[in-house]
Amino acid sequence: MKKYLKTASIILLFLFLLSFNDSAAEITFVIGEPAGTIHPLLGVNTGPLIETREQKVFDSTEWYRKIGVTAVRTHDFYGYLDMSAIYPDQNADPYKPSSYNFESSDRFFLAILKGGFEPYLRIGDSWSSGPQFPSLKRRSPVNKTNWIRAAVEVVRHYRKLAGPKLRYVEIWNEPDHRKFWDASLNEFCILFDETARALKTEFPDLKIGGPGFTAAAVLLPKGKFVVESFLDYLQKHHTPVDFISWHLYSNNPDMFASAARFYRNQLDAHGFKTAESHLTEYNTDGRQIPQEMTLSGLRMGCAGASILTAAWIALQNENVEMAFFYRGTDVAMDQPLFFGMFRANGAPKPSALAFSFWSRIASCTSRLKVMKTETHISPLRVIGGRNNSGDILLLISNPSAEKIPWMISFSENQPVSGMTVEEISDSYESVVKRNVAGNKDCSPAYSVQLITIKNKN
Repeated sequence: MKKYLKTASIILLFLFLLSFNDSAAEITFVIGEPAGTIHPLLGVNTGPLIETREQKVFDSTEWYRKIGVTAVRTHDFYGYLDMSAIYPDQNADPYKPSSYNFESSDRFFLAILKGGFEPYLRIGDSWSSGPQFPSLKRRSPVNKTNWIRAAVEVVRHYRKLAGPKLRYVEIWNEPDHRKFWDASLNEFCILFDETARALKTEFPDLKIGGPGFTAAAVLLPKGKFVVESFLDYLQKHHTPVDFISWHLYSNNPDMFASAARFYRNQLDAHGFKTAESHLTEYNTDGRQIPQEMTLSGLRMGCAGASILTAAWIALQNENVEMAFFYRGTDVAMDQPLFFGMFRANGAPKPSALAFSFWSRIASCTSRLKVMKTETHISPLRVIGGRNNSGDILLLISNPSAEKIPWMISFSENQPVSGMTVEEISDSYESVVKRNVAGNKDCSPAYSVQLITIKNKN
């Protein structure tokens, strides 16, 4: 009998602790007053025209529109819109129109404008070139003077096509990666400085910047030294720079915030306090995958979507003006684990569905302060806003393997009712929507939720 009583006591204790832990995990989101705006960080790399590996071109305009893409960075079209394709012979006279080949690239640029997206013009070259373009045997210019003048003429050409829709010109891409720059850092600093001056002289109203540093620039001491040396050079030579661009591939949402702070601090310390910070490539990291995740979960599942949503929320507090997901689409159906938000047939991955949530909350006319009260620190990330209809929207990300219950309240203690939850998780193939009678629900493991509380006035 004593044995049974002892067993029963253990079971009761376990149930009590389980109940305690469940309630302890509950989080309350307290919605407060307006607190600024939500930045529409809704850019992507490449598109909407995409050329597949088989050299077939498809149009992703409607896919981009559906999820709310606002801007397209002209990088990794694999030849199109690359300097090596537009100005293939650096010894050709850069003042002569016959030295340029704009025809094929214009088709891709005009598709950006026709789709209603803002072009973000990158001056440089892609990771690689398609078979119809010459292979890149050398990355640094063989004729620097001509290359710089050609950069001016390329910008002039696309400025005429885009008009005021073209606001930003980014010089180069990842000069701290041997794949993109094969000369010394000092030589790159000289090229950047002289190109920025030439562009600013011809187009004083355009915002000129770059150079799209790799993730190593914030992850490694050597990388940070490169950034600091680059900015030292710009400061010393009074280079006209309107923004600094950088890249990050990480499975840690907090890393995006710390990277943004690093660049902001470096800009301020070097006297570029009005210069903007742009994240021109970002995604999850397929090389350093946490033990509980897989590459498929990062690129095809909701683990990646929840991490990137948490990162997008974190960036809202870090003075980042522009951000571009890498990338819009895959280039082949047999590469489902590539970086695209969409498969090559237009099927959206969870990251595309999450992006559609970002665009909806970014459309809110005001950001709302959301305080998080919890009995222990949770991985949930949240941002709130109010739209034109007066509805309140909350974007919640759970980039963890645990199911986390939560509740919503107002700072003025008015009741919460009429709540709708739209959810992305690995339990479903698409967005699921449900009505919630009260003010409580939960975030499944690796999920993204968009909560709508209807305005009753």
